[in-house]
Formats: sequence, C-alpha cells, structure tokens
Amino acid sequence: MTFLFSCTKETKKKTIASKAQNTFIIKGHCSKKIEAKYLFLIDADKNKVDSIKIEQHSFTLRGKINESKLFYLQLNKNDKKHPFILENTNYSVLINSNDAMILGGSLNEEFFSYKRKKRMQQKQLSVFYEQFSYKDISLKN
Repeated sequence: MTFLFSCTKETKKKTIASKAQNTFIIKGHCSKKIEAKYLFLIDADKNKVDSIKIEQHSFTLRGKINESKLFYLQLNKNDKKHPFILENTNYSVLINSNDAMILGGSLNEEFFSYKRKKRMQQKQLSVFYEQFSYKDISLKN
C-alpha cells in the first residue's frame, strides 16, 4: 500500500495566516520618579483612543486595530507624546517623562531604525558644520 501526500501553496498560506496575531498587547513600565496614574493611547489626529491605569509603575493595554497606523503613548502628567506604529502584535515599553523605548512590531522597528539613523546623521552634520564656520569661507571673484 502506498500513500502520497502533497502540500499546496494554499495550505501554507492558511498556516501562516493562522499564526498572525489579531490583537495588540502593550506591556510596560514607567520610571519610579514619575507620578503618572494613567497611560493614554492617542491616534494620529491627537484623539485619546484608550487609557490604562498605571499600577506599581506597570501597565498592560490590550486592543485590536484594523490596520497598522501611527499612534502615540502619553503619560497623564506629561505633555510629551511618544510616537510608534501600532500593529496587532506584542509591544514592550519603557517610558519616562522625556523619552520612551517602544519595542515590537515589524513596522515600528523600521520606524525606530529610521529615527535612529536620522539622529545619527544630524549629529554628524552638526559636527561637520562646527568644523567650518561661515567666517572661514570667503567668496572671491
């Protein structure tokens, strides 16, 4: 008796799709120096979409979105909004009054990689411009 098995592309697509996460989970911690009571999730239009109470400097925010979009995290006593790309996946967050590290999501990782490269280039340009001042340059006809 002989058995033949075959795997089609359609079967593989279903397997990959079934592994996709259909909700997001944002777990994080804020600095102990911050007296924040809530963390807000804000959309690109600056509307507060959701919030979570911060307990013992930790929080977990869960939800679902239809498509990946730019969102912000903001502590209640801090006007600074921390941008990130929200996808239906898991995130790890460390946040303080001036900065945030938001890890997770493939688009978000690309977004932060771009921001890091841009910051490095800006620093390199400022060092370059410091070496050459306008008074060092003379225009001769």
